[in-house]
Amino acid sequence: MNNLEKQDERNEIFRRDRWMCQNCGRHVMIHGTPQLAHLIANTKANRKKFGNCVIDHPLNRVATCCLYCNGRMNIGNNPVKANELADKIRDELLKE
Repeated sequence: MNNLEKQDERNEIFRRDRWMCQNCGRHVMIHGTPQLAHLIANTKANRKKFGNCVIDHPLNRVATCCLYCNGRMNIGNNPVKANELADKIRDELLKE
């Protein structure tokens, strides 16, 4: 994926989330730098466990307004939620 495609994907995620922080509900530009948070963190261990296709998928990323909110979005410590999201992403990939 080239830089233009990555930027388009980021913008699509912000549009999907209506430019609202998925943690606190504020507009993502309130602090000047909108961010995308990985619900299942982008780590070597998670890439090995869930696969690149899950970690890099748009459903694994949500809009946040600041680093604090970004950090609060991690569901990696909740195996049930993490596995449910991974299964949902795999189902989406099978539909494509």
